[in-house]
Amino acid sequence: MPKLKSFTRPRLSAALLSALLLTSSTGFAADLTLQEVHTLGNLPVSAEAQQAIAHLMGQPISSELLEQVLAELSRYYQSQGYRHAQALLPEQVIQADGSLDVYLANAQLGQIQVCQNPGDTLNPSAVKRLFSGILEMQGQAVNEGELESAILKLTDLGIFNLQGEFTPGAQMLTQDLTLNLTPMQSVAFSTFADNHGTVASGRYRYGVNLNILNLSGNADTLGLFYARSSHRQNNYSLLYQIPVNSHPTVIGATICLTDYELGREYTDLGAEGKSWDASLFITEPLYRTPNHRTNFNGGYRYRKLTDEFTEFDIKFEQHSHAVWGAIDEVYVGEDFSFAGRAQLTIGKLTNDDDFSLYDENIFKILNLNALLSYRLNDELSLNTELEVQYTPDDVDSSEEFVAGGASAVSGFDSNVLAADSGALIKLYPELKPFAGVDFAIRPNFKAAMVKDKYYPRDTLASVGLELAAQYQGLYATLSLDAALGDRPYDDLDDGKVWFEVGFRY
Repeated sequence: MPKLKSFTRPRLSAALLSALLLTSSTGFAADLTLQEVHTLGNLPVSAEAQQAIAHLMGQPISSELLEQVLAELSRYYQSQGYRHAQALLPEQVIQADGSLDVYLANAQLGQIQVCQNPGDTLNPSAVKRLFSGILEMQGQAVNEGELESAILKLTDLGIFNLQGEFTPGAQMLTQDLTLNLTPMQSVAFSTFADNHGTVASGRYRYGVNLNILNLSGNADTLGLFYARSSHRQNNYSLLYQIPVNSHPTVIGATICLTDYELGREYTDLGAEGKSWDASLFITEPLYRTPNHRTNFNGGYRYRKLTDEFTEFDIKFEQHSHAVWGAIDEVYVGEDFSFAGRAQLTIGKLTNDDDFSLYDENIFKILNLNALLSYRLNDELSLNTELEVQYTPDDVDSSEEFVAGGASAVSGFDSNVLAADSGALIKLYPELKPFAGVDFAIRPNFKAAMVKDKYYPRDTLASVGLELAAQYQGLYATLSLDAALGDRPYDDLDDGKVWFEVGFRY
């Protein structure tokens, strides 16, 4: 976690008292009432600050009232991030109209330095670009809330750590700021193997993901991903992203390619296909505190799909253009935490064959996701996951809501039930019985409902037990799940056993 070491308050207070000849008492007539407060000093004038003391207007002026005015103004500015702000009363003669001068005092930022070992992390041009927002605060009143937010947004890039330290400046009432920048790991690597596929596409899967961080010294990332199933389904993905300003706004692009050949009952049909996506995206951090983050994500996507039955010389083809916008929210409190996403996608699908399987109208899809967790103690927490997809349109299979599978209602395979719209809920306590050991037990209940534009709704439900462990980068999960209630088809299994193992570096 980035850290700001605070400046010493006694020096600031003593300097203000000496420089401004402040006093805690003043003369005033017994029938004089407070009508107006003029604010002076180096803090911004704010209508909200005047609102904070509006309830004091019209009251007889007394030493108690003046102390209350100073306390309310100090409290307001401290709540706005000026954590050492002080409202002070300079020597003055209170006018007959009941107006009062109040000095708003806070240390100013003096010199700001960004320090790193030569050639260690960022190019000089990247330092200038990413830290320009902080450097522009030089000479302004110290707002530790804004500084902390800016530092957290930069460290969210995952490229470097930052620690800020205040020291007394050369000028009176100034504080210099030194930002020490240290690199994180230059490569993030993970590999996995699981049985989360289907019988037709390949039950067993394995893959590798490689992220090269700070590729060119500009806090950029190059990501490479490859996965393959036991029945020759291949997934390739390439990602590149780079922050372009001090917000920091991140822009990027991805290219994804998938090819497959289906087995089992589809073998004699020669069922195969491929798809590829190309996307441009932007991420903009909107709000950041130590326990709260809000980001905007948006972008454009082109998708091309081809499915064919080679034994019958039948080919289905379509392509789509889409734009999306999303708000991501994360809050982590002492006991309660929340993560959520709301996304709207608008696109246009075009059939490239003579079969016209899908509507060619503009489609709209709303997706909502949420994870809520409440920690009862160090060993036990209660968790709820929610997923909702709604569309009034007929969408192609790549856009459908999938109700089953290891990441959904896990008593069923992922190809059992999917539709245009749907909802999913997961309820599970998480028990970590061993202190100092990353091992979790999660009994769970999961249920989903799906609805197509032209067909009635259908449901799935299951209960299960998931075990998860991690040790020095190695991780493993095992999930035992039983199907509940009616099944969409008669020949489905009564339950599933899922596993995943892998390594993260």
